[in-house]
Amino acid sequence: MNILFYFINLAFITKCVFSCGSTLFKIINGETVSTWPWMVSLTTSRNDAHLCGGSLIAPQFVLTAAHCLSSLPSIYIVAGTNDLNDVTRKTYQVLKVTLHEDYNSNTFDNDIALIKLTEPITESSKISTICLPSSTDEKTIIDQQVYTAGW
Repeated sequence: MNILFYFINLAFITKCVFSCGSTLFKIINGETVSTWPWMVSLTTSRNDAHLCGGSLIAPQFVLTAAHCLSSLPSIYIVAGTNDLNDVTRKTYQVLKVTLHEDYNSNTFDNDIALIKLTEPITESSKISTICLPSSTDEKTIIDQQVYTAGW
């Protein structure tokens, strides 16, 4: 009976952890699970300081604001925590930064950028990609409650 209960709970936890776009308000094995597992920190390599936040939109891609990267600082990505002093944090190197071609640093028009990492991030209880609606989902997201998260 206990073994069956364990596997049922494990299946439920696995479903929760890897459900696309789900926020996780859980403690598993005494460890707090990240509430916003797709949030990452853009951290400067020069002084290990937080620069901006970003969202993991695919295992190897982070979406962020172009104004964070317009001066092209040397950065790395921190994932899996909201505490940059966390010894279990995961860091990832940046391969390429692409700013929107029409980004205007004076007006902040088209203030969006894409970061490609040197390697894909492995999803876990603390790290997962965010769900992005498809173009066919437009009607299903109108008048719905949404959340915004950031650093």
